[in-house]
Amino acid sequence: MSERRRASGQRGKAGAKPASGRAASRVTKAGGSAAPAPARVTTGASARAIGATTPAARRRSRSAAPTVARPAAAERRGLEAQVRELTAALEAERARHARQLAALRRETDRKLAAMMSEIVALRHHEARAAMLARLLEEREAVPTSGAPEEGDIDGEASGPAGG
Repeated sequence: MSERRRASGQRGKAGAKPASGRAASRVTKAGGSAAPAPARVTTGASARAIGATTPAARRRSRSAAPTVARPAAAERRGLEAQVRELTAALEAERARHARQLAALRRETDRKLAAMMSEIVALRHHEARAAMLARLLEEREAVPTSGAPEEGDIDGEASGPAGG
C-alpha cells in the first residue's frame, strides 16, 4: 500500500473496506453486489473513549457554528436598552401601585364618612328620645289636682266659655 493511501485510511482493491452510507446505496442501486457492512454499535463510556459518535451527534457538531462575540459597544447598547425597558416597567408599576393605594384610600374614606353619618343620626335619635322621656317625667310629676282635663292638651278648660 502506498504511503498516501495509508495516511488517508484507504486500502488497496484486495483489502477494500465494504462501502457504507450513501456510497453503499449507490453501489447496490447500480446493481453491484456489495452489501453494506454491519454497523458496529458502541454505547456508553467505551464509545466516548474510542471517539465513536452517533449520526445525530455528528449532525449537531457540524451544525453548531462557533458564536461570534458581539462587539462591546453593541452589547452595551443592548444592555442599556434592557435597563431602559426595565426602568420604564418599574415606573409604570409604581404608578399603578400609587393609583391602587389612592383608590383604596378613597374607598375607606367613603366608608368612614358613611359610618360617621350613621353615628350622628343615632346620636340625634338618642338625644330626641332622652328629651321626650324628660317631658314625660315632667308631666307625670305635675299634681293631679291642677292637671288639665283629659281632652285638653294646652291646659285650657273646655266648656261653654272656652268655645
